[in-house]
Parts: sequence; C-alpha cells; structure tokens
Amino acid sequence: MDLAWMEWTSPTIRIFVGVISTLAVMTIWDVFSPGVPRKGFLPLGFTRGERLFLSVVIFLGTMIAWLAFLPDTNWHYALPVAGVIILIVVIWG
Repeated sequence: MDLAWMEWTSPTIRIFVGVISTLAVMTIWDVFSPGVPRKGFLPLGFTRGERLFLSVVIFLGTMIAWLAFLPDTNWHYALPVAGVIILIVVIWG
C-alpha cells in the first residue's frame, strides 16, 4: 500500500491512533455496558457515543472558530477552551 500521498508526521499519526483507539474502546465499552440516553441541559437525550461525537464536532468547531476570529494568536490557547466546553457537554450535557 502506497501511503506517500499524505505527509505522515508524528502529530498526524498520533491523531489517527487516538481516534481509532477511542472508537475501539467506546465500542468495547458499549458492547459490555450498553449506554442509555441521558438528558442534561441539551434538549435531547444523548448516549455516550453521541456525546463523544458531539465532543469531536465541538473541538473542531472551536479550533476553526479560533483560527477564523483570532488568526494572530497561538492556536494552542484554543485547546483549554475546547477542553472546558467538551467537559461541560460530556459531564452535564
């Protein structure tokens, strides 16, 4: 398999391994302990997997918004902002 089309840097590999590992762990967890929808401050009931997906979307949205509205600042400052928002959604959402 020729993977030369993509620049496989260390951060890229870590992201892919992290996403695949998270999906594997969540799949195994859901097989042994099926999640039930839980309603928090969000208007619908969400299971663990749906909250994980929502967290990924929130992370990407936060990073894109940070780069769009604050292009001159370091993007590393957006990580704690996204982390706090994700924790709020996962714990209380």
